Amino acid sequence: MIKIVFICTTNGARSQLAEGLARDILGDLALVRSAGFRPSISLSRVLIDVMNEDKIDIKGQYAKSIEEINIEKATLIVHLSSQPTILPLASIKKQINWIYKDPFKINSSAERMSALRNLREDLKVKMNLLKGQVMKKAFS
Repeated sequence: MIKIVFICTTNGARSQLAEGLARDILGDLALVRSAGFRPSISLSRVLIDVMNEDKIDIKGQYAKSIEEINIEKATLIVHLSSQPTILPLASIKKQINWIYKDPFKINSSAERMSALRNLREDLKVKMNLLKGQVMKKAFS
């Protein structure tokens, strides 16, 4: 089974959305985790609400460090940050970058909510494309 890890700086928004969507869209096709370089303390209620709009429950998810999840066993790492990132780990078969700004750096709560919804919708498209690649065993 493919193991996918979604990484962002704090594991507080982008990678958490990706983890929730991947669990929903990929189901049993992949083992999915998320992590951050500097994990936040907790998930934002706003993030949980944005996912609840799509009937995806992420309340059980929590911010984790990359050390916590044994990242070396990942088949695919997806970096969700504002700039390209590659971890120097030879054991990882594939790393890709999905470039997104941190929605929690937006001051206006209405604009932040809109940015989170837009991120969710964009990630849904990418998850469905990723599902096709997983089903074709592109990462084996």
